[in-house]
Amino acid sequence: MAVSLADRRHQAFSDTGWFARTCREQFRSALGTPEQLLLRAAPSAILSNVVGADWLAVGDAAASYDSMTSAGITKGLDQGRQSGQALGRFLHSGLRDELSAYQDQVFADFSAYLRLHQQFYGAEPRFADQDFWRRRMALA
Repeated sequence: MAVSLADRRHQAFSDTGWFARTCREQFRSALGTPEQLLLRAAPSAILSNVVGADWLAVGDAAASYDSMTSAGITKGLDQGRQSGQALGRFLHSGLRDELSAYQDQVFADFSAYLRLHQQFYGAEPRFADQDFWRRRMALA
């Protein structure tokens, strides 16, 4: 004889699918039904140069991180500050080394991100045989 130790109210939610249906309906009523659903890849990537003759790349234009890190806005703001400071120093001194230092920092930050990325996905071995997980583990 099997006995469930789960609270009966919780079991009712699980058994009937009531909660999932309710959530689905709430989202549909709030967002509407899309005419067409588009999926796009959002891989981790970095430019080979984030500083050019007359330009600087900042935020996701310089380097994009896995969305699981939730780093996009913070990284963009931080790189905006760093690039502004580097540009100010360059305009004051005329030395391109100031811009190179910004690029070096973007590369160093991306390297640190790759290490964190590897730790994050490596910490969960249950999905190591899944394509999604394998692609992310191959990144670093």
